[in-house]
Formats: sequence, C-alpha cells, structure tokens
Amino acid sequence: MGATQSQAPGRPAFKAQTADDLRDLIGQAELIVANLRGAGPKAQTLLHLLDTIHDLVDRLEETGVDLRAEAVRIETVEGLLHSKDAILVREMRRLGGLPAVRRAVNPARSQWWWYLDELLAERRRRQLRRWLFVAGGVAAVLVILWALYHFVFPPDPKRLAAMDRASRAEELVSKGDLAGAVELYRQAAEITPDDPEMHVWVGVLEAQLGHAEESQQAFARAQQLVPERDRYLVLRGMAWLQVGRLDNAQADGEAALAANPSSAEAYLLVGGVYEARGDVASAVDAFQKAADLAEKAGNSSLVVMAKTRLGMLLQAAPVAQPQTATPAP
Repeated sequence: MGATQSQAPGRPAFKAQTADDLRDLIGQAELIVANLRGAGPKAQTLLHLLDTIHDLVDRLEETGVDLRAEAVRIETVEGLLHSKDAILVREMRRLGGLPAVRRAVNPARSQWWWYLDELLAERRRRQLRRWLFVAGGVAAVLVILWALYHFVFPPDPKRLAAMDRASRAEELVSKGDLAGAVELYRQAAEITPDDPEMHVWVGVLEAQLGHAEESQQAFARAQQLVPERDRYLVLRGMAWLQVGRLDNAQADGEAALAANPSSAEAYLLVGGVYEARGDVASAVDAFQKAADLAEKAGNSSLVVMAKTRLGMLLQAAPVAQPQTATPAP
C-alpha cells in the first residue's frame, strides 16, 4: 500500500532517497513506537515517518530493490502501533487532538495511521456491543459450566493431586530448594505416570543436583511418552531455560529445529534463550518466525504468545537494524 507524501505545514523533513535511508527511517519509527507512552510531539512524527516510509518503499520497489527484510520490520512497527492505538490518540491530545492534526494533513484513507482515533472508537463500539450480548447469557453459561464440572465432567482427582505437587515444586525451585522440588515432581510423576512434563522436570532437577543416572532415566521415560522428537526437545529445553541452563536450552532448541524446521514452539524456545542472553535482535527474529509459523499452522494461542513476547521485547529496547545489502537497481 502506498502513501502520498503530505504537505502540511510543520511536516518534518526526512532524508528519503535510498534503501539505507529507508532502514534509518524504520529504525526511528521502531524507537518511537516502542516508547510511545509520553512521546508527546514524537507521536505526530511517527505518523509522518510512516507516510515517508511507504512513499519511499513504493519508489524503491519500482527500481527493483529487494525490500523483504524491511517489509517485515514495517509490519512489526505497524502491528505494535495498532496495539497501542489508545496511547497514540492520548498523546495526540497534547497537540490539539488527532482530528485537528489530520485536517491539516488531509491524508488518504489508505494512510490508516492518521485515522487511529476513528478505528479505536469503532473497535470500542464493537467491544461494547459484544459485551452487552455476552452479558445476557453469562449467568446461564456459568450455571451450565458448574453443572458440567461437578456432575458430567468432574475433575480427575489424580490430575489435581499431581498439579498441586507440581505447583509446590515450582515454588521450591524459585527458592533454590532443588532437592525438595525434585521429590515433589517425583510424586507427581508417580500419580500421573503418563505426563511427560513431570518426568522432564525430574530429569532437569536431578541433573542440576549432579545425579546423572537418575536424570537420564527420567529423560528416557519422558521421551517414550512424546514420540515426536522436536516436541520432547522443546519441552525439555523450556525446563532448562527456567532453571537458567541457557546452553542446554539453546542446544535443545536448535536440535528441535533440525528435527522440525517448521516448529513454532522451537523458535519460541530459541527466542527465549536469546532474550535471556540479551541478544534482542536475534530474539525478535526468532519470535517473529514463531508467530509466522504458528499462524500458518492455525495455532492462534501460540500466535498470541509469540506476538506478546515480541511486543514486550520491542517496548523494552529498540530493535537493532539488520545489515541487509541493497541490490543495485
């Protein structure tokens, strides 16, 4: 989608000629959108940046420049801006309000970022209608769910007992009591012997305690319960990550990707390792791949998880700009 350069008075002048200029403009937009709260006048600068970015993309694509990497970054910026529409509208009030600024610019409807106040208002109207509709049936639904829970599908007492021990074990891990935690996970594994996660945690904690034989036995049992090697490696890698064994977690994540390059869960694990190491650019790339693969697989919950991790990371620090060579036109 192209955007027409607006000619409103006070519009910032940007250097916008080459692909390097485009990457610089995207970097400026990433920095502003990641720190939008309290941005003040920079909120309006962000809108002008998007105008310029889209106009420059159109001009560069006409010359045959490959902008696929830049397109991913632009999509990420715009996705984050969509999620922060209320913040931008609030920041624009300090400048007289988005409607007043928009009238001075007179943008096309395709430049949707100038119409975020209208999009926000419509979204809130839809949410209100949806909540009003849902509220009428909430009481009845709760009664039905209560009846199903207690009479039709009562909870498995063994499963509840195992979850209780796992929850207590997690608390002990956070306090550094690994011996107490591994005992609780062993009890949980005995109660629900077909739950691979309990065996994985026994293996990880036994390894932490230096009990190599017990650790390998637990891992072997977990692997028997999870035939797909990539799923088992992701499950174990996540546990390694939680106890701070980053090398082990990264090794499992990379092995999972070697076994299944389309594993969104493996990219999520690898992204978590990069994030823990402070490698923001690599973490962003991994989380974006996880979101893309989850979307292709139709796994909406994993898409939300990956996008949430990506958004939090972008808010915490600006994304490092990739070093992408620019082909000659």
